[in-house]
Amino acid sequence: MHWTVVHSARKDGAMAPSLPSAPGSPMGVERLTASAGSGKTHRLALRFLGLLLAPNVPDTDLSRILAVTFTNKAAGEMRERVLSWLEALALQRAPQDVEIVQNLSSWLGQSPEALRAAAREVLDRIYRRWPELSLKTIDSYLMTLARASAFELGLAPGARVLLDPRPLLRRAVGRLLEEAEDDPPSAEVLRTVLEDLLLGDESLGWDLAEVLVEIDARLRTLWVSKLKKLQVDPAGFRAYHHELEGSLAAGRDLLDAVGKAGLEFRGGTFQRDLCRFLDTRQPEVLKSAAFFKPSLKEAVLKSRAGAVTPTLEGLFNAFREALARAAEAWALGRTAPQVQLHARLIPALEREAAREGALLLDEVPSRIAARLSEGGVPSIYLALGDHLRHFLLDEFQDTGAAQWAALLPLVEEGLASGGSLFYVGDQKQSLYRFRGGDPDLFDRALEDLSAFETRREVLRRNFRSRAVLVDFFNRTFSREALERWFFSLGDSPEEEEDLRREDFERRIWPFFKEARQEPSPKREGGRVGVIPIALDPGLSREEAVAAAAEEAAGRILPDLLGRGYSPSDVAFLLRTNREAVAVGEALQRRGYRVASESTARMTSHPLVREVLDLLRFVTSPADDLAFASFAGGRIMESVSGVSRDDFLALLHTRPPGSRGNLYAWYREAFPEPWLRLVNPAFQSAGYLPPYDLVRDFFERAGVLEAFPEDRAFLLHLLERLAEREGEGEATAADFLAYLQESEEDPALQVPLPESGDAVRVLTVHKSKGLGFPVVVLLLPNLSPPAIREAVLEEGPTLRLLRLSAWGCRFSPVLRRARDQEKVLALRDELNAYYVAVTRAKDELYVILESNRSRQKPVPLPAEVGGEGYAAGEAVPFEGDRPGGALPCPGPSRRVPWRPRMGPAGDPAYRPPTTESVAAARRGKILHAGLEAGLRGRPGDEAAFEGLGASAEEAREMAGLLRRLAGHPHIGPLIAPEDAEVLDEVEFLDPEGRFLRVDRLIRDRDGFTVVDWKSGEEERPGQHEQVARYCRLLARLHPGERVRGVLVYLAGGRAEDVAW
Repeated sequence: MHWTVVHSARKDGAMAPSLPSAPGSPMGVERLTASAGSGKTHRLALRFLGLLLAPNVPDTDLSRILAVTFTNKAAGEMRERVLSWLEALALQRAPQDVEIVQNLSSWLGQSPEALRAAAREVLDRIYRRWPELSLKTIDSYLMTLARASAFELGLAPGARVLLDPRPLLRRAVGRLLEEAEDDPPSAEVLRTVLEDLLLGDESLGWDLAEVLVEIDARLRTLWVSKLKKLQVDPAGFRAYHHELEGSLAAGRDLLDAVGKAGLEFRGGTFQRDLCRFLDTRQPEVLKSAAFFKPSLKEAVLKSRAGAVTPTLEGLFNAFREALARAAEAWALGRTAPQVQLHARLIPALEREAAREGALLLDEVPSRIAARLSEGGVPSIYLALGDHLRHFLLDEFQDTGAAQWAALLPLVEEGLASGGSLFYVGDQKQSLYRFRGGDPDLFDRALEDLSAFETRREVLRRNFRSRAVLVDFFNRTFSREALERWFFSLGDSPEEEEDLRREDFERRIWPFFKEARQEPSPKREGGRVGVIPIALDPGLSREEAVAAAAEEAAGRILPDLLGRGYSPSDVAFLLRTNREAVAVGEALQRRGYRVASESTARMTSHPLVREVLDLLRFVTSPADDLAFASFAGGRIMESVSGVSRDDFLALLHTRPPGSRGNLYAWYREAFPEPWLRLVNPAFQSAGYLPPYDLVRDFFERAGVLEAFPEDRAFLLHLLERLAEREGEGEATAADFLAYLQESEEDPALQVPLPESGDAVRVLTVHKSKGLGFPVVVLLLPNLSPPAIREAVLEEGPTLRLLRLSAWGCRFSPVLRRARDQEKVLALRDELNAYYVAVTRAKDELYVILESNRSRQKPVPLPAEVGGEGYAAGEAVPFEGDRPGGALPCPGPSRRVPWRPRMGPAGDPAYRPPTTESVAAARRGKILHAGLEAGLRGRPGDEAAFEGLGASAEEAREMAGLLRRLAGHPHIGPLIAPEDAEVLDEVEFLDPEGRFLRVDRLIRDRDGFTVVDWKSGEEERPGQHEQVARYCRLLARLHPGERVRGVLVYLAGGRAEDVAW
């Protein structure tokens, strides 16, 4: 289905489907290159829609299509577009929908009536068979494959998935450190690792275990992503000493022969350096340029060139070859301790995972791929290979080798059966090589599938950015600009020009050769500014970007705000999290509110940290520092009546070394706030779970009312406390340990509101896929990074190399490994730079440092000079601004126990009790029995026991269902006749919320929605819940009769619900 896109825009602002010129045939492989802002998600959704609706495409049943995205957000966007377009086709609620129907009718060769009916049928299939809508992230899909193949992959069937290996790694390292006392080999490995670290220039820090964890996590990423094992060199550093002796012997022979021949060298330091090497045994002292000449004859003075004999040339080359071997042995020997440590931690980590019943997400693709490479095909592959036909893969440039190897057999089987593969990406937007992403797969996949018909298409129109910006992008990433930038970075004297040219042609330019775009005719104008600013040369990198942010804010933001833009329309983009934190603090000093990754991090919020200090104190009352941080914080100052000055006075009057903990002094000095606020938590520690302890403190102190602007963060803390309690972490110590081990858990991020008056500050990685009216890029730095390590791939193994300046000078192998890794690292930075500038919609400002010695070259158009650059005109704000105050997000929808977090005094709130927990358990079993078709017949008691009921509970439940089955109104709902019955049916409402119906009955009279209630008590909201189900069903099936019934099982009564 080779589609040429003709975009159209709806009057309501939403993008209407871009219609292909002809449906054609979708069979085979199609690769779509989609530069920034070109409508990638739009085309993926359109492809999905075409597969569902095109009459000439075989095997397009819902379950035969698999769409895979990189993130949950992308999956949600694609799902929303497909469903909204189908709804527009089926319902035609707006005038624009009629146009869509007519256009698609012409394209697909179907009448509007047939297309409308087809869309309704597809929507009906989707909502009835929601689980068959296979639109997943690549990680979640591979996890599904792994769980279905648990036995063949050697996994526990119910394994818990861990996103981050570090928590288990910490335990494995801890056990290794304990075992080292009685295990000499382990102790020797640890000793050599420590020696290696101490010899290097790394900052160790205080926590040795954490250093070892980070080392192993880094090595783990290498082999997990590349499907190759790190080779353990048993010789270690001994091989280097052996090769060093050989180079010393060759050096003595050379020095002796050179002296006898009376040779004199250019620069005059050759023989001095060689003597120093023989004395010190340190190759790094060999710095004379003569050592690196192509031949000895070129190294000596011209007057003595005639004295150079073939024997002398042979000795010269033998010395350099010996040094090259020594350098390569040193490079391997320096990493050997870490690789040996890693080899010991692999089985230790597996044992920890087995103890936890856990599976590490990063292992899933490699385990599946390894199984396939060994010739074993998991049974789930046979089933899926026979069923799946069409594949849509998003963000393919960030896919890893292991992930592709796990998907490839299914794709090949689908293609061989007449199916299709449609994969989308953009190599110049690949940002995840550090996590195993392989952008070269974007091209290599076509080679893997060369047996099938393949097509390529490039989207060349930018719908995001205005025309002036698109022109700036085209000239910035032109061949001329990229060559000028790349070749200005060749500062190493031994770098051969032909190899650098090869690197550019093979590694850089192929990613950007399709970068040129056309602007949308509707996106005229725009403004670009390149602004050089003077900064103190003594500033660190973080200090420099903070100073640049303050300068840029002073120059740019007042003008933007005067033209109608909001602070939330402006995004400051940085390369690292540390830079983002520094810029956020700098903008706050200027008086701007900031929404950033760091400010949205729950554990970074000062009030949350105070509450965590309360938990630390009640866990360990001797922790004076935790108590001081809590008692002297903003919360207690606001609600206790004890000012910060009063508390500091207490600290000063407490004599140094005095006996008794700080809390005892506070209790004596301030008895009222202690008794009212602190003592209840102090006395409840160990009895109340942390959620209830913190919630009680919030109610007593009125914290949520005292800090309304911080409510989102405080509620998020309550959600996480309740969530972890549900995971079995029922003490404050458990929760604090979770926070320490799961610093990168996305659940700790507080969702930011989409509107408001806060300037956005985020890293380039987080900005990917987004667009902002105004982007400010601060001090982009594309200078060559320091390359300390490189990897050699030798067949099925990897060899880790530690690079040194002297080693790279003497060994062509090491030099080439360094240069290739440097080019890849430069390409990563160039990709990040491209992503950053192309986020801008209306205006882009690039802030550079005027001191050229600090501001390394960046790709820019040729006309950009030292005085800066400006193009285009100021763009007035266009659009409506929502009124009202900044909304405060409430608790996340994904927490099932939200009612526990109701405000104080909420009549709907019921604290959990032993009885309520037991009742909830019985209700869950009773629901499962009804879903399984139990009616109190003989044998049902055993079935209830199989669902987890005790023998007594099973008798009670079976008896209850027997009675209800004979009830004149409830019986037909338990065992309907001549009807289709669906249990636990999931719907997606127009707001994107999942709704789950206990039972849906369809007979010749229409639909009946049944909601079972296992308790006798009627609670607020139950009738409205069923009414909402009914309204949604009526919307999906207009004209059909819909009835809603609430059934109170314990009370034996049924109520019709008016909706």
